[in-house]
Amino acid sequence: MQLEFRSSAANAPDLVHEPALRLTGSNGVSYRARICGCRETEAVWVAWIEFLPLTSGQPELRTGIETVQPNRAALAYWAARLSQVYVDSAFARAGGRSGGERQPVLIHEHSSVVHDSEDRLYSVRTYAAINSAGNWVGWLEYVPHGVGPTLRTNREITQPSRHAISLWAAHLEHSFLERALKRARPAPPP
Repeated sequence: MQLEFRSSAANAPDLVHEPALRLTGSNGVSYRARICGCRETEAVWVAWIEFLPLTSGQPELRTGIETVQPNRAALAYWAARLSQVYVDSAFARAGGRSGGERQPVLIHEHSSVVHDSEDRLYSVRTYAAINSAGNWVGWLEYVPHGVGPTLRTNREITQPSRHAISLWAAHLEHSFLERALKRARPAPPP
């Protein structure tokens, strides 16, 4: 269900999308998810996921910034295509279930499509996870448009927070993404 209303204030949160999902936390409480976002600057929109308890008296849960997009339309596009697996992982990161914080997190889906030396096209995504020192480590994944393996770079960046990785990813230029493709290798199976 896509919601189309907008806030009147420039940086006030918008309800962008509300998937028809119900999640159950470690505490046995059921939650519904909603994706919210706001404009940070003229060309930067951020989004997070809120989890609202279906039982009164329980705390709401919220993730940090899940993505950075260039405009509200891109944010709505991203939100409407979140998989149940992604939302479930976000629920764990928000505190709904323990143990989710070290799993890889999709940080940003780049609008650039890049091609390799054989003219194969790839969509690019930035992922990150928390390392044993508590820092966020980011890398790039290249998903082929057609047959072929997903490619992954080694660590591209280490930052103290997820937000810092998100900002880095949002500002990567097309030329950087093309150069990184040259050092990407087939990703190991899940």
